[in-house]
Amino acid sequence: MAFNIDLERYGVVLPVMPENWKHYIGVNLENVDQTIERLRTDEGCLERIAGAGHEWAMRNYIPKKVATRLLEMTA
Repeated sequence: MAFNIDLERYGVVLPVMPENWKHYIGVNLENVDQTIERLRTDEGCLERIAGAGHEWAMRNYIPKKVATRLLEMTA
């Protein structure tokens, strides 16, 4: 399970972006209570997001994928 800042809200750009509340839990630092409340009311979200986040990371950020993107950028 990955908690992080809300990447889109704070302008983070990755080669392959995860989707907030699908692949990770992105926290708006100006409204942390909103995240806590959603965690309380969305039963099963922790397991669901953990599984989807793991699949996303394995699909997009294994060493071979990262190396391929790097080589494509330098070609």
